Amino acid sequence: MNDSPNASPLPQLVPSNGDSDSFEDLYHRHVDTVYRIIAKIVLNESTAHDLTQDTFVKAAAHLHQFKGNASFKTWLCRIAVNTANEHLRKIITARKHLNTLSAAPEPHSGHKTPRDSLFWKEENQRVTAAMEALEPPLRTALVLTVIEGMDPRDAADIQGCTRSTLYWRIHQARKALKKALAIDPETKWEQEVHHA
Repeated sequence: MNDSPNASPLPQLVPSNGDSDSFEDLYHRHVDTVYRIIAKIVLNESTAHDLTQDTFVKAAAHLHQFKGNASFKTWLCRIAVNTANEHLRKIITARKHLNTLSAAPEPHSGHKTPRDSLFWKEENQRVTAAMEALEPPLRTALVLTVIEGMDPRDAADIQGCTRSTLYWRIHQARKALKKALAIDPETKWEQEVHHA
């Protein structure tokens, strides 16, 4: 199986109107956005690939329910967020932890030392753990608006809440991340930097 989210899992799916070509076009137009949102919510690349496919399977099955009250992208992103949150609820209910964290790319540096690589790996783990600790509605609000740059009206619609609630969730998520990522001045790395 191809690991790329762009590899179409949909040749056998035909929307209720029978227009598989147009649905295939919609898939290719929106798959990257759906994958990014889900990956940032579930923090696991493999799971994100699976849930991206699940999102499009659900969209194909419910395409007849799309009324056009919101944009297709907003409707699809809502399905993606609900699919990701449903997955997280199952994990929480089963008291399992996400065991594979997505890795953010390290900043490009012409002179990367092993120490630099270790630092960025540790920082990525800290950020991922802090994101994982956020309640799903807070994490989702942050992913949609701050990371994906989505319009707050669309993000609120996707989450099924008011814009005021969305802004509160973003504020709470930022506050929790700031607290979780506060640098402890007693850490060995900080001591080495200050004495260097």
